Amino acid sequence: METKKTSKRKKIIVTSISVLLLLLVAFPFLLNIYLKSKLPDLVNEKTPYHVDMAQFNFDLISGNLLINDVKIKTKNPKDTAVTQLSGTIGELQVADFGVFKALFSKTYKAKLVKIKNPNLDIRFAKKKKDAAKNNEKPDIFLSELLIENGELKAVNHEGKSVFNGNKINVDLQDIDLNNDDNTRLPIGFKKLSIHTENLIVTVNDYYQILADKVNTFDKEIAIQNLHLNPTQLPSDYNAKSVFDFKAKNFTASNLNINRDSLIAESTLIDEPNLTITSTNKKIVKDNPKEMNLKIALKDINLKNGKLLVQKSDKTKSASADKFNINITKIVFDKNTVKEKIPFKFDQHNIDVSKIYFRVNNNQEVRIGHVFTKDANLAVDSIQLAKLGTNLNQNLWSGFIKKVNIQNIKPKFEGQKINLNLNAMTVDDARVAMISKTHKAAKKPDRKNSDLNLNIGAIKLNNANFQQLTSSGQQKATVASINAIFNNFKINETTLKSKTAFTIANHNIKTGEIFVDAGKYYTLRIKNLENSDKISSIKNLAFKSKYNRKEFSRIISKQEDLYDVTANSIQIFDRVSLFENHDQILLNKVVLDGVKCSIFHDLAPPEDKTARTMFNEKLRNIKVPLFVNNVELRNSYISYEEDAVNNNKPGKLFMDAFNATIKNVGNGKVKGTSSVVAVDAGFKFFGTAPTKVNWTFDVLNKMDNFKINGKIEDLSANEVNLFVRPYLNLTLDGEINYLKFNYFGNKNVIKGDFFLNHHNIKVNFLNKKGEKRKFLSKAVNILVKSDAKGGGKNVQIQKERDADRSFFNMLWKGIMEGLKKTLISEKI
Repeated sequence: METKKTSKRKKIIVTSISVLLLLLVAFPFLLNIYLKSKLPDLVNEKTPYHVDMAQFNFDLISGNLLINDVKIKTKNPKDTAVTQLSGTIGELQVADFGVFKALFSKTYKAKLVKIKNPNLDIRFAKKKKDAAKNNEKPDIFLSELLIENGELKAVNHEGKSVFNGNKINVDLQDIDLNNDDNTRLPIGFKKLSIHTENLIVTVNDYYQILADKVNTFDKEIAIQNLHLNPTQLPSDYNAKSVFDFKAKNFTASNLNINRDSLIAESTLIDEPNLTITSTNKKIVKDNPKEMNLKIALKDINLKNGKLLVQKSDKTKSASADKFNINITKIVFDKNTVKEKIPFKFDQHNIDVSKIYFRVNNNQEVRIGHVFTKDANLAVDSIQLAKLGTNLNQNLWSGFIKKVNIQNIKPKFEGQKINLNLNAMTVDDARVAMISKTHKAAKKPDRKNSDLNLNIGAIKLNNANFQQLTSSGQQKATVASINAIFNNFKINETTLKSKTAFTIANHNIKTGEIFVDAGKYYTLRIKNLENSDKISSIKNLAFKSKYNRKEFSRIISKQEDLYDVTANSIQIFDRVSLFENHDQILLNKVVLDGVKCSIFHDLAPPEDKTARTMFNEKLRNIKVPLFVNNVELRNSYISYEEDAVNNNKPGKLFMDAFNATIKNVGNGKVKGTSSVVAVDAGFKFFGTAPTKVNWTFDVLNKMDNFKINGKIEDLSANEVNLFVRPYLNLTLDGEINYLKFNYFGNKNVIKGDFFLNHHNIKVNFLNKKGEKRKFLSKAVNILVKSDAKGGGKNVQIQKERDADRSFFNMLWKGIMEGLKKTLISEKI
């Protein structure tokens, strides 16, 4: 009985196991039959889509799936909350799909997904605001994706293209689709093979990539008509610049792409066309939505390219009609894009033609050609042009033949640019500055510069400079400038100084210099040379624009007319010309061969304006000034005064004039003397040896002075050159010795006068120049024709006319001495 019960239990167990095994074996087939017949209905019932499939095969054990001739469309095409699908798939094949992981852990894993002849239109639904909180993204692991002969078009909920491709053939291996970081690429892979046409890929909210054809083979890629297209307005970008890039052909070898980077060994870009649009943003902040992608290209060549840089309103600020560029080790990422230069690089060779640069609304620059090789730069044919006029800004025009820069070493640190150059040479520059008319009430403060510039040497070869008014009138010219400036620097420290830069040493040589010196005069110099602390000027000429008659007609009041020339002037400075000059400190100034002619016409109305003494003239100079010595050599000074109704002007002149002037200053330099001392020697009227010593204290508010001198062997005939036309009389006789020792201030001159003379006679003349005998004889009775006892000393005192100069007061003092010694002290 027990044996029968045991046998029966065995049969039940065997039967149960057999049935179970049968079910296990049959389940996939039954499930496959069920899914084949019911899956379309389930999809159609449970999803917003309608699906038709001609064939469906699924192996639950192996995880292999095969579907043929799929047709899909959205039930309600107007429902924007649902992703819209429409199209067909010729064949969908999935290998080694993990069914149970997909069911229980939301992990989808497959060895292969192969799609043949897909033709799909997709319109993505609008993302829900709380979608990120409520929905967890599934984990997807796919070893290989194959797409053959695909046609795909995808847009977002607004109808903007997300992806488009025709004749798509793709083979991706080791695919990474698990990405919670929207700033990285949405897909990663280790091996890529793509062949497609009419490609559109929306990288993020700001840029799209477009291409007519894309082909890859063994880590090489070739793209036809590539376009990196910005999709937003410039103001919407969290960057200083927006890039629009096009290229006829793009090829790269040894290409590696992952979520974070795009790296290529060698890149060739044919006919690139780059447009850079400024966003007018000086500071940008990190934005988590912007692409966090690093692009590294070991060697990149751009051939026959074009460049356009424009403002946010599309106004052109720079361009290049043609460029060929080779750059090595270029890096472009989220950090560099925020810098002054949006990428980093190692070496570069550049060949650019027809460059345009707009400095501001009134100034532009055009360059014929720029060429770089091995850190050297050559710039040819630079043209400066003004755009209209601007009364508040200096403008520039002209042409520079060539600029050469050697060994450029740039370094970028955030917004700072450190630029080191071994040498810069400028050849044949012909430049004009159009001066602004309105001067700023206050000089603007210099802003901190982002540039630290160091140049070993700057050389100017055969440069020419002009300064023009806004109407084109010439104000100044400098011809044939040849110069060298060593160790030139600009940085934050130098910008705080008056010169804004520093130079270790320099040498400047020029040809002819012309300066419009104001309303009445011009200044010309044959040549000038400056070497650090020493300046040399040759053949200076300070001339009037008018002759004497013209000058007298155009002046409203009496005014001196000057004519000054100098064979040479040497200036010995205490500091270099380009050092910071808070004060003017000179060791010595030497003037040789000066010829100064002064003409004064008494016909115009008198100028009653008060004249200042030399003390006050120097004291009123604002800049602290001190010159140890001024030497005047081999010079000539004359003064002519045209008396009313006289045919010939009266003339005083001093020939063989030599003088030493010490302590020329304004009393504003600490530790220097305020007493100016003049020691002069010359031949009065060309024959009479004369010595003069003159001192005055600049800081004395009464303008006190002392002056003494002596004149020997002065013929009356020479004195007549001035006395006859001015006083209408002549003198006969000889002045053997004349000496004066005067002192005074701005109001008076007084002191001792001594005269030794022989046979002095006075001859009065009528209007015809004939001698008035009776009057002359009567006066000569009072004149002491000969000095008795070796000469006579008298005391003089004369008040100064406030509207007359110091020299007029001195002359009156001498005339007063002559009067008292020749006639009588009582008259």
